[in-house]
Amino acid sequence: MYNIPPSTTKLEDSVPDSHLLSGTKQALNDWNELGYGGPAPPIGNHRYFFKLYALDVILPDLGDLATKKDVEHAMKGHIMGETKLVGLYRKAERTA
Repeated sequence: MYNIPPSTTKLEDSVPDSHLLSGTKQALNDWNELGYGGPAPPIGNHRYFFKLYALDVILPDLGDLATKKDVEHAMKGHIMGETKLVGLYRKAERTA
């Protein structure tokens, strides 16, 4: 997601495109889809990186098929601050 309003204090789960905060846009995720898909590791432990950037501009609409690379390119030279959260997830092993 990009162009999240600066006044935002939380993001709701599973919000459809039509209910995004005003001005907020989405880019494609790792599955080439819009929206958050949650953790889906094939096996064992996995790390998930959530990054938040403070920019000095509102990015232009990058289109419905924008990728992470497109958003990062548009942000270049406009990052005032950033933070990262690393989430760890372990897929439960099946028992017979």
